[in-house]
Formats: sequence, structure tokens, C-alpha cells
Amino acid sequence: MTAETRDPVADAIEIARLAAMDALEYDREREAAAKLLGVRVSTLDERVRAARPRALDGATTPPEHSDDAVALAFSERHAGQLLFVPEWGHWLRWDGARWARDTTLAVFDLARAACRDAAASADRAGKGGEGWITGLASAQKVAAVERLARADRRHAREAAAFDADPWALNTPAGVVDLRAGGMCPHRRADLFT
Repeated sequence: MTAETRDPVADAIEIARLAAMDALEYDREREAAAKLLGVRVSTLDERVRAARPRALDGATTPPEHSDDAVALAFSERHAGQLLFVPEWGHWLRWDGARWARDTTLAVFDLARAACRDAAASADRAGKGGEGWITGLASAQKVAAVERLARADRRHAREAAAFDADPWALNTPAGVVDLRAGGMCPHRRADLFT
């Protein structure tokens, strides 16, 4: 059964089953499950992570307004729009057709906005003094948030995951299947650059 003809309910059930597994069990089954669902392993990993309860990821809630808490808020807000590739050392932004390299520090600016939001929230709640609130929007805080977000599983990707299908050609009009000659719309999960 192809990805186009699969039952979305059956897929959701399979994703939920995989999300309930511990890390070792999931690692043993992920390649076969990706093949069954007709998706790349990296796409499956992303879907399973999104479906997994936070407690299974070993995550705990960081202190409010900490670097980690603001980075998590940043990642929540920009998941699916931003990716970071450690091997390349740069961020990518989805432009509607491909993952384009961020060459203007737009991601750093988005981290600034997240820090300003945290400072405004703390100010409205009457938390901390003026110096503490100002520190929430400092350059040091912004840099820390951006660095922490790089490692967030919603953003981090391996370089090998990009442009991996040699039979798919990304064009401005859509993605051409070079085997069948058909065209399909752009999808973030295809990881074209």
C-alpha cells in the first residue's frame, strides 16, 4: 500500500503504538515501520516524537524563564518551520518549496523575539526586579536560547537526510517523480534544499 492509499486512522494507531515503546524497542522497529508507513525514517522519528508523551522522553519542566524554558517555547513556536544541521553549522527555514539556508540571522532574531516575550510575560506577572527582567532579553540570553534550540529534536537533522531521494527532483512548481514522471506538491518532510 502506498503512502497515498494508506488509511490515516491505521497510520495514527501505528504511530501511537511506536510512541509508547521505549527507546531501544523503537530503534529496533523504526526502519520496518517507516517502510510500512511509506515514509523516511527521519519523518517517522519526527511523527513519533510529536506523539510521545513528554514523560517518555525523560523531559522535565525547566524553571520558568530559564534559558531552557525560553528555548523550549521557541522550539514549540517554530517546530516545522526551522531546522538546524550540525554538520553544516547553520539553520534552514521552510520557504514553501524547500529548506533554505538562513543567511540573514533571521533565526537569531526569532530567538530575540522569544526572549522579549518572556521578559514581557515576567513583567506582566510582576516577577523579579527590573534588572532581572532586562536580563531575560539580554544578548547572552538570546544566544543561549538559540544554542539550546539547535539541539531540540524538533529542529536538529542530519545532513544525510536532505535531498536523499535521487529520483525526486524539486522544482518551483512541485516535486517531479523521475521514475513515473508525475508531479506532487512540496512537502516539508521531503527535506529538499
